Amino acid sequence: MSNAPEKDQASLEQQLAAPDLQNTNAKKQGSTSVLKNKKTDTKKNEKPPKPQKSVEENSKQQGKFVELPGAEMGKVVVRFPPEASGYLHIGHAKAALLNQHYQLAFNGRLIMRFDDTNPAKEKEDFEKVILEDVDMLKIKPDIFTYTSDHFDKMLDICENGMLKEGLAYVDDTDGDKIRLEREQRIDSINRNNSIEKNLELWKQMVLGTEIGQKCCVRAKIDMQSANGCLRDPTIYRCKPEHHPRTGDKYKVYPTYDFACPIVDSLEGVTHCLRTTEYTDRDAQYYWFCDALKLGTRNHETRPYVWSYSRLNMTNTVLSKRKLTWFVEQGHVDGWDDPRMPTVRGVLRRGMQVEALKQFIVAQGSSRTVTAMQWDKIWSLNRGIIDLIAPRHTTLLLSNSNKENAVLSYPPVEVVVEDVKKAYKIDNVPRHPKNSQLGLKNCVWAAPKILIDYSDAELLEAGRHATFINWGNLLINRIERNQDNKIEKIYAVSDLGNTDFKSTIKVTWLPSTDNSESEEVLPILVPVVCVYFDHLISKAVLAKDDDFKDYLNTENSRWELQMLGDSELKDIKKGDVIQLQRRGYFICDSTYQPFSIHTGKETPLVLFNIPDGHTKTTPITTVPVAIAQSNAKDKKSKKKDNIAVTTSKTTDNTNTKKVTKLGLEVPKVSENLGEWYSQVLVKGEMIEYYDVSGCYVLRPWAYRIWELIQEWFDARIKRKPLNVRNCYFPMFVSQSALEREKEHIADFAPEVAWVTKSGETDLAEPIAIRPTSETGMYPAFAKWIQSYRDLPLKLNQWNSVVRWEFKHPQPFLRTREFLWQEGHNAYATREEAERDVLIILGYYEYVYKNMLAVPVIKGKKTEKEKFAGGEFTTTCEAYVASSGRAIQGATSHYLGTNFAHMFDVHFEHPDTHEKTFVHQISFGMTTRTIGVMVMVHGDDRGLVLPPRIASIQVIIVPCGVGASTANEVKENLTKTCLDVCNRLKGNNLIDDDDNNDNSVAQHHKSSTIIRADTDLRDNYSPGWKFNHWELKGVPLRLEIGPKDLDRNQMVAVRRDSGEKLTISLEGCSKDNDGNDKMVVRITELLNQIQQDMYAKAEKELKENVVICRKWSECAAHLAAKRLLLIPFCGRPNCEDNIKRDTTLDDGTAEVGASTMGAKSLCVPFEQPKGDEQLKSNDQCIHPECGLTAGSFTLFGRSY
Repeated sequence: MSNAPEKDQASLEQQLAAPDLQNTNAKKQGSTSVLKNKKTDTKKNEKPPKPQKSVEENSKQQGKFVELPGAEMGKVVVRFPPEASGYLHIGHAKAALLNQHYQLAFNGRLIMRFDDTNPAKEKEDFEKVILEDVDMLKIKPDIFTYTSDHFDKMLDICENGMLKEGLAYVDDTDGDKIRLEREQRIDSINRNNSIEKNLELWKQMVLGTEIGQKCCVRAKIDMQSANGCLRDPTIYRCKPEHHPRTGDKYKVYPTYDFACPIVDSLEGVTHCLRTTEYTDRDAQYYWFCDALKLGTRNHETRPYVWSYSRLNMTNTVLSKRKLTWFVEQGHVDGWDDPRMPTVRGVLRRGMQVEALKQFIVAQGSSRTVTAMQWDKIWSLNRGIIDLIAPRHTTLLLSNSNKENAVLSYPPVEVVVEDVKKAYKIDNVPRHPKNSQLGLKNCVWAAPKILIDYSDAELLEAGRHATFINWGNLLINRIERNQDNKIEKIYAVSDLGNTDFKSTIKVTWLPSTDNSESEEVLPILVPVVCVYFDHLISKAVLAKDDDFKDYLNTENSRWELQMLGDSELKDIKKGDVIQLQRRGYFICDSTYQPFSIHTGKETPLVLFNIPDGHTKTTPITTVPVAIAQSNAKDKKSKKKDNIAVTTSKTTDNTNTKKVTKLGLEVPKVSENLGEWYSQVLVKGEMIEYYDVSGCYVLRPWAYRIWELIQEWFDARIKRKPLNVRNCYFPMFVSQSALEREKEHIADFAPEVAWVTKSGETDLAEPIAIRPTSETGMYPAFAKWIQSYRDLPLKLNQWNSVVRWEFKHPQPFLRTREFLWQEGHNAYATREEAERDVLIILGYYEYVYKNMLAVPVIKGKKTEKEKFAGGEFTTTCEAYVASSGRAIQGATSHYLGTNFAHMFDVHFEHPDTHEKTFVHQISFGMTTRTIGVMVMVHGDDRGLVLPPRIASIQVIIVPCGVGASTANEVKENLTKTCLDVCNRLKGNNLIDDDDNNDNSVAQHHKSSTIIRADTDLRDNYSPGWKFNHWELKGVPLRLEIGPKDLDRNQMVAVRRDSGEKLTISLEGCSKDNDGNDKMVVRITELLNQIQQDMYAKAEKELKENVVICRKWSECAAHLAAKRLLLIPFCGRPNCEDNIKRDTTLDDGTAEVGASTMGAKSLCVPFEQPKGDEQLKSNDQCIHPECGLTAGSFTLFGRSY
């Protein structure tokens, strides 16, 4: 494909100004002055182009950009054609930035063209606004043009190139009838008009007569086409309206679809980028190019159309009509309101242009249409502003005006008794990690200081607290009023104490009431912090949803009155700062001191900038449990559901979180995502991280992975597999990654690239492994030379990174995840296929015998198999609460495909010929943990199967009060410890190591029962019960004074809540010499494991149905079932099934209940008897008609 001519900018501008391309009379129109000046400035300030990297290197750095077909360095011309009918929003920004990306990547040219083909919509004011928006995005087009520059040329093309050549006709049919005829594929009565009649009617249109206004010009393409866009589309309509640039000169105007290919060709556009919603019109675009013999200048090749996905954001509407409604109805302050998705709105809220660019670049030119979450773009933004945002301090003064706001109290005064006068603290950096921001000038320690009331409630007399930027203070006493509210705190400085690890961190300001001090302290600045939420309450609106039914305008803006440090008086509009432990803010209005006219000062107004990963409340509250403790209200500890507020400080966001002990949402499909998140966080499985899609695995979760790892690792090292562990680097060279494009194609959009070392660009970007085939197999080629080197069986435990932009969920879909991946090479296919199935059996064992999760084993369809492999086997699990399946683990037979690619071969011992090895790969990830949580968790939290529980039995003493004798307490503690030691010393819980799929069959004593005691005296038994239930411990043993008298304890099952009485029985033995109490606990744990599996298996069996009728599929999916359907196996038929079982156009994640069914596997165990597949059974899809090859499992999936 040839490309744009090598002409300098001046030459191209001269061509665009030529009489045959631009309306010379338009030069008289005043509206062109802005663009003329822009063009002149561009030309004057033009700089020599900087050396550019190759397009391959540029695109690989981003990881998701496709190579433009036929693109050549220095010859690419792209265009951004907005309509001047409104402000640019974030969707337009994607189009503009994407075009700019290719302009820069190929050292090409970017044309900015106003599409002014519709005079009714065009407004000169909006032209100026759009130019300002483009400038705000830091986009520098090479040329500015209008579609109207080419009106004369298009008139000539319509008359001489279309009507006179019989390629178009004039139609005076009523518009509604035209639409109906196009739908029914009926030719218009005017389709076969003579050329003379068409030209006569065309003349009436050009003159704008009454007859002409009833006509339109239609291209004569194909009224029988399956593509509606080719059914004789309108290319010209008569609209005698005033045009902002051309005035009343024209009475006819081209349609966008007709003008676009013509103007693109005339202006030398080589690549036309537009969203996938125009895909059906691509054929029309090319028809005009071919019919009119259009090509870019100096060559005959038509522009290349490339589609990318339009940008959709959750809780957001991007329609200009709907955004205009918000403005006109007064729900927002204007087009630049921070809640608006306009370029001006997001920038005013604190979005940095660079973050917007990174967000667009991260999506690249993908065609996958999804609703992106705002947290992703704000997370990128946070990475940019964190190092440039100086730190400041504020204290909360008053409550929010938001509905249902939590009560707050004014700051508390702290009297530092050993500090007699104020003094300045030197060398306090404005930013702890960026010395270039300098030092603070006004950090003053004083005899009296102020702290947030919520922080005051965390302090305890006799303990130290760290006052940030000052040091440790020892709290002497805390004064409370009759309502138990703190009034004043007394402390002494202990600056020599540098133990900051175990102390509470407090932000503070000097009190204005320091009259006894000799120093004059700087003023404190009044601050108004403004917080925002979405205007739309529903994440993704369905086709038929009215956005007005989901308005959140009343609760989308609220303010907090605060008092800030004195340096805030110097903050300028647009400055970005961080308020310590509150978040990032951008200045919208500066502080003004007292005015002599009004006698008032104007507060500093700060807009909160979302950080993209922590959902916080800006309103700090009294920590209930701590307040109760300070008040010595021991009775309150009897309540089971104590709301506990924790104030956590992170190095980056320093926001204050409000947390409750129990779950706040039930496990139902509408709240499943929120339930899942709360279960994992409150069950101490994970902690959210400041990189979206990445999570901290806490010990409670990591121990589950360790137990799985210990069993699987030991199993694969034994016969018959004899696999050995190894480790390959996490980095993969670009050349290695590109050697197998078919395989890596599935991962390419998700590959993360390292492009810099410090501030220096790497010579070649390096990928972080998305999988290890391309990293390991070059080594295989070196190590395997002879049949004696086979089989080679390697496994590694590592992490991989897949930078996908779907909605992340801990364990289930993460950007980095832990996994086990094995790669084996064999001399024969038989050996390889045998081990594929053996390993799949091990995966089944992990799910069924350890996680108590039933799975369906089977083979993936041709469409869903591992890219580059011959076949894939899988274990599919089912989550009843969502009705969705989830892939548990996979084992692949790769054949010799990768061996050919990486030249992994050996000399055959008999034929002495070069023979390629047969390979398999297999993998299981920490997704196993997420599956287990989803299947077994309930409204009270985690429910852990005993085999994988970090603690299998928790022993809790109870029934002890203030009046209980010390002797009783000591005896109770001794008994609890004794029971724990007996359990830990004799383990009889089944550790069935045979791959026979049994759950529990015999006793062993290879390991210990994982038991522990909770002897903490600062929590009530009820609190402990809730705590351990939330963490999912399988069995709780309760022992109280009355139980001691009866020589018994109460066992409570987590899975069912059932309570049983178990005898302590000293250390009595059974006939086999085992401790009877331990035997009873062991039996109970085994029963719990069996019962959990049986319950999950029952759910699975009840929700897998055989469906032979297409008409019944939708109802079964709506009922959250998986379907066994007769299926032909063809990928295109699978696409049709997924398409036709989708209920709306929402995204797969947010609209999960409406997503289409995809193939999960062809189960190894096919229906039998009367239900088995008949020889004449056809594929279930009504458009297929082919014979079904097997029953295939379909369903919605994660």
